[in-house]
Amino acid sequence: MKKRPKKIVAQESSPLALVAEASAQEEQIVAETVDDKPVGVLRHDFERAALILNVTGDIPAWKTVDVEIKTRDDQLFTRQEVPIRGRPLVLLEETPLQPEDVIQITLKLHQQRAPR
Repeated sequence: MKKRPKKIVAQESSPLALVAEASAQEEQIVAETVDDKPVGVLRHDFERAALILNVTGDIPAWKTVDVEIKTRDDQLFTRQEVPIRGRPLVLLEETPLQPEDVIQITLKLHQQRAPR
């Protein structure tokens, strides 16, 4: 995970909008592969209380993944069978976990168990 400045585009051309744009230097958490290729931007959706990965790079064409998330305070969160339906990937639901708390995300191909 890396923090990077977020580019802010002014929606209006008023002096107030330009001042807001110039003074607002938000940071975003960028998820990368182990070889430093960007995968996406991590964010927290407050309405859904979900940790979301907005995928901007390449991810495997799997149907579902198992997710492991390690935090700065050494907690481990897991979620099984996360569907990969589109570019926003919901990593965790009903969580207060913030992007800046995350130090590592591991996506693994979900292995279906053979029926007995």
